Amino acid sequence: MTRVEMFSDGVLAIAITLLVLELPFDKVGDGELAHALGDHWARFAAFGLSFLGIGILWLHHHAMFSAVVHVDRTLVLLNLILLFGAAFLPYPTSLVGDYLSAGGSNARVSMLLYSGTWTFVSAGAGLMCRHILRTPALLSQDVSRDGVRRLHRNFWGAAGAYLAFTLIAIVSPVATIACYGVAAVVFLATSDFRALGKTTLD
Repeated sequence: MTRVEMFSDGVLAIAITLLVLELPFDKVGDGELAHALGDHWARFAAFGLSFLGIGILWLHHHAMFSAVVHVDRTLVLLNLILLFGAAFLPYPTSLVGDYLSAGGSNARVSMLLYSGTWTFVSAGAGLMCRHILRTPALLSQDVSRDGVRRLHRNFWGAAGAYLAFTLIAIVSPVATIACYGVAAVVFLATSDFRALGKTTLD
């Protein structure tokens, strides 16, 4: 199990680090920096939201694996599916940063891809949690199944919200990015990362 967690932590750490590579770094003339930074607001917004999103995903992932004492082949494969989506996230994040402020069809397509990726990631986490609930041998005896059920509901609730955001992106990409901002604050404020019975972040 330690190898699975270490590999997962490495993938998420690389994904969250790659986000910063898409921030603007071109040199501008004297007195133009503030205006240039304002022009790139979409890149900073996409970076911040993806950083928060991957950070919250890591906290939930840690909580889930802190409740698990054994892993089986299915859990490993489901974890790879989740990591596939997480590793892909820097790409749609960069597209949102490049095209959101310009509007038009490119903004819609970039936001659809971004939101679709988050839906995929959240659904993958939900499938992992469901498998753990359906396989009692994987779960530690000192962990409340109610805590795992709450986490399971949180994952599918997030997937449902992100699916709704994907539909909103068809109409208004800017409204969609605002929805992600509100969702990040709500998820960070309401999620109990220690609800599964483990009280430390090792």
